[in-house]
Amino acid sequence: MPVTSAQAVDKSFKAWIHEQESHERLANYAYYDGYYYNDHKIKVSKRIEKALDSDFYTVNNYCRPVIDTVTNYTASKPIAIEVLTDEKNKTVAEAAQAWLYSVYRRNKLLQINFEKMTRGMVKKGDSFLKAFWPTDEKGVILATPEMDNIVIKVLRPEIVFPRFKSDDYEEWEYCAVKWQNYTGKGELGANTEATWNAEVFYPDAVYYYILKGEDTTEFQWELDRSKKENPVKNTYGFIPIIHLKNAIDDLAYGVSDLQPVTPLQDALNMAMVNLVAANTFNSFQRVFVTGCKTQAGFVWEIGPATVKEIESPDATVTTIEPGDVTAILETIRQLESDIATVSQTPLESLAKTLGGGVPSGFALRVHYMPLEQKANPKRGIVADALKDLNSKLFSMLRMAGGPDYTMFDTEIHFQGVLPVDDVAEIEVAEREINAGIKSKRRVMQERGIEDTDAEQAQIDKERGETDFGDNLRAGIESEIKGGE
Repeated sequence: MPVTSAQAVDKSFKAWIHEQESHERLANYAYYDGYYYNDHKIKVSKRIEKALDSDFYTVNNYCRPVIDTVTNYTASKPIAIEVLTDEKNKTVAEAAQAWLYSVYRRNKLLQINFEKMTRGMVKKGDSFLKAFWPTDEKGVILATPEMDNIVIKVLRPEIVFPRFKSDDYEEWEYCAVKWQNYTGKGELGANTEATWNAEVFYPDAVYYYILKGEDTTEFQWELDRSKKENPVKNTYGFIPIIHLKNAIDDLAYGVSDLQPVTPLQDALNMAMVNLVAANTFNSFQRVFVTGCKTQAGFVWEIGPATVKEIESPDATVTTIEPGDVTAILETIRQLESDIATVSQTPLESLAKTLGGGVPSGFALRVHYMPLEQKANPKRGIVADALKDLNSKLFSMLRMAGGPDYTMFDTEIHFQGVLPVDDVAEIEVAEREINAGIKSKRRVMQERGIEDTDAEQAQIDKERGETDFGDNLRAGIESEIKGGE
């Protein structure tokens, strides 16, 4: 009996998803997520953490600040969107830009989810975005009058399985997204049943699967027969999922920023445990005496230390001086420095410092240069992903019967996060405008101004009012002087 195309797809997917669910990348996601949340291979107890924090001024988990520092440096301020155009299409481009801002704002993608997807990318190595129109049970799009209610979700990489067409890892044959559905009454608990579902996007079709089986070792993905139509047509004409890969190379998936840090974190944890052990047992001078008439093993309590009597015919007194933990402290400081080096993160951002001057201005920018070099490629990765997303959003809008903005390209602008001299920055901007290097519109966008035309109109209005007031005052002063 000949195999239909749907059956071939079904067979291919089930064989492939079984292999993917055991993929090494899923284990890596869990591994690096655990280190971020202080679940380390070599653990330091809470009591030890507290003692280290108070006595030795150390930080236990450096993995979290490594991720948070580069995330905040890259995504702590809202992004600015620019629709590129010429004067001929300026009005339409402004409408397209306003629509994009509205979609981003609805989905909190200007700030909150922008930071969420960036943190996921640098922490686990990958992050995914999914865009879709909300629909009713019949698949009819439920668009608002403004048509700005396209949903954009930040997906955990553990539930996304792209199938690449070739080993250049550029194009997808299809992409599967799996999720859990909860059925039953009341809150999640004993009366609630969870089922795994999968949505498999091809450029021309969407397949729906459900995980079935009586035993976890016998679970299999099967086509969801509860749907009236399966597969259904992919009305978008493309796979509406964007991959943010934390690597600019030929790998299929990204690499976590914690990859070079976790071995050093384990070594640091071991050094901290050794420090506490040395501090506990070797802090005081210890005295051993022999030849006494006391019962063997009698302990003489002398202040914070003790005198230990050892049964022997010879009378002697032996002292053991307190241990020196300087070498262990030096090892800890060296490991902290190594973590800062391999993660390209200033040590001041990772640990508590013991004082000293704080750099500012140009010195501060030089100080943060390694972090800037680390963050720049990530901004490029995020910008390319969002430009791809914008292109898909324009296509989805046209497909739903909205205005056609597909002729436009977009640009993403990031704001700086380091303290700056505002006066000097404005002077530089004025020179760039006067020299013809940048337009006023571009400078405004770089400073995070959303509607540059409205802002410029307000500036011109206020400037006109000021000019009118100045002219009025000059006329009055002239009349007064003429009357005299």
